[in-house]
Amino acid sequence: CYEGLCSTAVITQFGTQAGSQSTLRRNQSFSTKRGVASLDKQKPGLQHSYANGFQDLAEASVKSNLDADDITEKYKEALMYYSKYKNAAVVEMEASLKACRILILLKRPLAAADFLQNVIYINLQLSDEDRISRYSTLSSLYSQIGFQRKASFFKRVAAMQCVAPQNPRPNWVQCHHLLVQALAGYRIHLDPKDSHAVPGEMNGWTVIQTRVLHELIYSAKRMGNLQLAVRYLTILLHTQLDYLSDSEKRELVTNLEGFTGSCEGTVNTLALDSGVLVPHVPLINVPRVKTFKLLPLATHLEPRNLRAPEASASDSVFIFTPLNIGAVEHMADRPEVDFKWVEGDLCEVELVMCNPMPDALSLSQLSLLTEGVAVETFPSSVVLPVAPSLYRAKITMRPTAAGELSIVGYHTKLYGVRSNCKLRDCPSIPQSLFKIVVTSALPQAHLSTSLPCSADFLSFGEGLNVVTSATAVLYCGQSKECTVTIQNKSRLPIDWVKVSLEATRDSKDYVNEVYMWNSENVQSQLPIPPSGVLCFTMVLQGIGDFLIPGVGKGGRDSLRRLGEPVNQLVSLGRVVEGVLRVDYSGGPGYHDNLCRCSSVAFSVDILPSVVFTKWNVMLSESSDHCYVILDLKNVCDHDTEVRYSGQSAYLKHQHIRSICIEVERLEPGLVDSHTDAQFSSLLASFLDITYTIPSQKVSGKVDASRLTWTKEQQQLLCLSPVSWDIHLNGQVISPLHIGSLEYRTGQLIRLDVEATIQSETSELFGRGAVLTVCCCQHHDNGVVSYNTDQYVIAMGNQDLHVEQISSDTPVHHSCTYMFTCAGFYKFDIQLRVGSGETQSDINYGNGGQGNPMVNIVQGHGHSYTVKDEGQDSKPLLLKCLSVIEVNIVE
Repeated sequence: CYEGLCSTAVITQFGTQAGSQSTLRRNQSFSTKRGVASLDKQKPGLQHSYANGFQDLAEASVKSNLDADDITEKYKEALMYYSKYKNAAVVEMEASLKACRILILLKRPLAAADFLQNVIYINLQLSDEDRISRYSTLSSLYSQIGFQRKASFFKRVAAMQCVAPQNPRPNWVQCHHLLVQALAGYRIHLDPKDSHAVPGEMNGWTVIQTRVLHELIYSAKRMGNLQLAVRYLTILLHTQLDYLSDSEKRELVTNLEGFTGSCEGTVNTLALDSGVLVPHVPLINVPRVKTFKLLPLATHLEPRNLRAPEASASDSVFIFTPLNIGAVEHMADRPEVDFKWVEGDLCEVELVMCNPMPDALSLSQLSLLTEGVAVETFPSSVVLPVAPSLYRAKITMRPTAAGELSIVGYHTKLYGVRSNCKLRDCPSIPQSLFKIVVTSALPQAHLSTSLPCSADFLSFGEGLNVVTSATAVLYCGQSKECTVTIQNKSRLPIDWVKVSLEATRDSKDYVNEVYMWNSENVQSQLPIPPSGVLCFTMVLQGIGDFLIPGVGKGGRDSLRRLGEPVNQLVSLGRVVEGVLRVDYSGGPGYHDNLCRCSSVAFSVDILPSVVFTKWNVMLSESSDHCYVILDLKNVCDHDTEVRYSGQSAYLKHQHIRSICIEVERLEPGLVDSHTDAQFSSLLASFLDITYTIPSQKVSGKVDASRLTWTKEQQQLLCLSPVSWDIHLNGQVISPLHIGSLEYRTGQLIRLDVEATIQSETSELFGRGAVLTVCCCQHHDNGVVSYNTDQYVIAMGNQDLHVEQISSDTPVHHSCTYMFTCAGFYKFDIQLRVGSGETQSDINYGNGGQGNPMVNIVQGHGHSYTVKDEGQDSKPLLLKCLSVIEVNIVE
């Protein structure tokens, strides 16, 4: 009667509302469908929103005399009476279930749990179907009061009852169905996306989860659905990898490989008969991908702009502000990459992986998952060793069209299971995808040279895209040819090629003199067809100044720094490095203003050969020729033979040899019209000096263009405007005369002078001139004394005034001298044009050391300086440089 009283109180208090939610009639507590719990029949509108699993009930329409506590006590008393009778066990179980349902309505979950616990201890002789129904009902009620794990436990017990050993008709389909329903209480999700677990933290009870998944695997196997068993094994490996021992991992892998040997794991979603969908679960954790990186093309294959875009006015404005306006997006999280790929080129993606398994992993069919541009994939196989270190693997693909390409993941096949691993599911990769621009197709060229490759060379940075190198050893003055080959390795023609040279700061001044080629030869061989080649010759020059460091201008007084040994001044050579840059384009990329750049790094080691130590100019017997005297020193480690003007000289190591080369004198006026460097280059063109090193089979040309000549030397190298003919007592005094003529005191000495003006110097014609002969004495201390009147008697006029100079009539003058005192005397002969003053009035009034304010010009046997423009009134002094010296004896 207590049970009826409680039921009446509930009906009276809640009316039909309670009855509409749950049935209180006896023998209706079990589900009407065998093996299916009443939990499956709950409507979505009746799902619980409270933490304890309850929802609000309407207010009681009629106030009852029994409250919730009274109902609980009355049911306990009724159950106590039922428990006294063995035959009333069924009634006791029904009353407990009814009390539980009422307490659920009254929102008393703990009290309801006590009545459910009482049901467990009631011992009944039930059939297998009734046991399954009983445990299913318990699971449903536990689920309603919020005891989800206990609900899953009884659902699992019900599943085990379906295939109990004493069950003559085991139902593996029903067992599998009940186990699937029990997964939620154990926090097992068939789709990992539904899990809210934080990576690295435990979610649920791993031992129980592993056991339940093993039971699912076994039930699927007994059902004959190996594909489903493989999917459950994949879920187990994916979710419980961190909690399995090495032996358990090996056992799991063995089972998985055994199943996939008969049925390969697919990436398709599996649909069960009950309507449950088992999605594809990729093996993201086996192996674990630490980084996913798109690799740029090799620097020499990267697409570049063929022509720089014109900057607009808006692009030229730059405004700096220290303020961070807007959110700062991390560059590492951006899906776009800062480089481009090219259509038709092999592109790579690098994966850094680690192996969490106790044995080596054999990955096969490793490829990429892409969207957008169509690509051609090249699946690869990778074996990850058993090591804690990271392993790098590369995936290759080829875009087959231009556009935007999105890479969303990668595909693998491991243990016979195919996995489509999306980047958004990888916890270690912040990006969900990568976007890259694929440009139009461009040809590929291969550069090579006929020289050997260099072991090392100066790095010019990645911007020059060095693909190969070439090295050569040259002696200073030696030249060598090198063939550069551009081979088209693609299926597209190369329509445009540009060859240029880059150099370091140290070599920038003279790198163009070392490396030379013909650009017209390159352009004449375009276009380059597929598999075709373009060859051009590069000439390597061993340039050098052929000078000892520290040597200044020419002459014999400025040969080296004071106190510095000559051997230390010899240069040890230099290394000239340059980069030959080749820009090329063709095909669709050429029309899109794109090109590629490849470079060859050249390294030329220039060794010293011979150097100039001294150089000077000497007059010759002919008025239109002169001698260039050069001292050459062999500074290389081998014997050298020097050839010049049909002659040769053999130089051993560190030996010096003087050579004399006769050259034609240059036109007058070149001294003022040319700079020192221009004059040196002009003179070097007349000096043909070569050398040969027989032991090395090396030959080269000695360049004299960097020799610096003094103004006096430059004047000697130019033709004189006056030709002098000197006779002393009838004896001809040549320009090369060396030494003095001996005469006695009191002897008459006749000096005959004849000056002929050259026809080329027309600016001297028609002007007046004074021919002056003067006797002077040179002392040993270098002082020149013109006051010789006490020792020398001149018979005749020493000055000859010429009213007008002409090319037809030479200037002739004679004078006789007698010496009264022994000693060495010299005669100075000068022709002064443009003034009536005598030479003595101009030159010899400064303490015996002349300082004439005239222009001096030098030539063959003469010295003079051409007047400046606009200075016609300034006199011009022409001096004979022939040495006219007499030795007067007693």
